[in-house]
Amino acid sequence: MYQYLQQLKLNEIFSPSNTIGYTIGIIGIIIGIIFYIKSKKEKLPFYYLENCHVLQEIEKIQKIQINYDRKRIENLTITKLVIWNNGKETIQKTDIAKNNPLRITANNNAKILYAKILYQDNVNNNFQLQQKNNEIYINFDYFDNEEGAIIEIHHTGIKKEDLIINGAFKGVKKLSNIRSSESKIKTLNNFLGISNKKYKRMAFLAFMTPPIFIAIKYSKLNEILNGKQMETIFIIVTTIAYWIFGVFLLFMKRKTPKWAERYTEI
Repeated sequence: MYQYLQQLKLNEIFSPSNTIGYTIGIIGIIIGIIFYIKSKKEKLPFYYLENCHVLQEIEKIQKIQINYDRKRIENLTITKLVIWNNGKETIQKTDIAKNNPLRITANNNAKILYAKILYQDNVNNNFQLQQKNNEIYINFDYFDNEEGAIIEIHHTGIKKEDLIINGAFKGVKKLSNIRSSESKIKTLNNFLGISNKKYKRMAFLAFMTPPIFIAIKYSKLNEILNGKQMETIFIIVTTIAYWIFGVFLLFMKRKTPKWAERYTEI
């Protein structure tokens, strides 16, 4: 009798109408989360660097001497810095901390020779450069979502670490380098606050769901639940797992602005 009642309850819970309701409810929650995150207004200054080595270790070649603006150099690298606002909230010039302005700094004995604004998406952003010693200060009036600039820097560095982007924005933890090894996880953290370990666990659970249910299908538990109920449970759980995993993949794939791709080909 007890088993019969249990069976009736399971049949009621996993009836076709209820299953459709569960699925619609889950999809609604996920869509709501997506729209909430998409509509969230925040400042997200992103950047990346592209290097092209023009000359390297020229001193090893005898009888050749290279001068740049009458100064002898051993290495010459052209770097393009792409910087833009990936958030919905406008970044104003007043958002820059006075004690930590936005700037490009040469590191590891590298020297900055020259810099210019190669492109700006909106001329009203009014990006301007000011060189002081071995640093390039980046000034602007404002930049909205997906607006920004491309800056070309000529310098003597040969490593990626030879140029550093410094600066602090009000309401922003720090500038995000999307080409760094941890850029995707940082992007997730900016939107959802998910750590690397948690993401890996979710990905693992999403991919392990089908094998687990296949194993259950041929276990004793399948004798308690009839085949149709087992298939219904499998569909619901798998759908939830892959929808959640899909949301995380969506936010991991951060695209650069369209204008950036055209001007960063060196």
